[in-house]
Amino acid sequence: MKQARIVRDACLIPVLAGSVVLFPTLASTAIMTCSDPLKPICVDMESTYESEIHTNRCKTDMGNYMKKVEEYVSCIKESSQENIDKAREIEKEFKKRLRQPKER
Repeated sequence: MKQARIVRDACLIPVLAGSVVLFPTLASTAIMTCSDPLKPICVDMESTYESEIHTNRCKTDMGNYMKKVEEYVSCIKESSQENIDKAREIEKEFKKRLRQPKER
């Protein structure tokens, strides 16, 4: 899965673990959704530890899971930075309007 990106006039909606689908909206801004990956079910299955074939499949699932966790953390960091940047822009706008002469 590629990292979720902000897209104007669209909403990101999680569909499956690690998946994102775009749906157009009427909103002027988009929502960035970072999907927390689900733990592979094979970790809790006894058969995983009883068969080399099942163990190897679970190793592959775990590798994919770890990659998705890294992507999730990266998405959260990116989203957090975007929120900080947006807050700073709002603060600048507020301070600019405070300095404007008041109309009567």
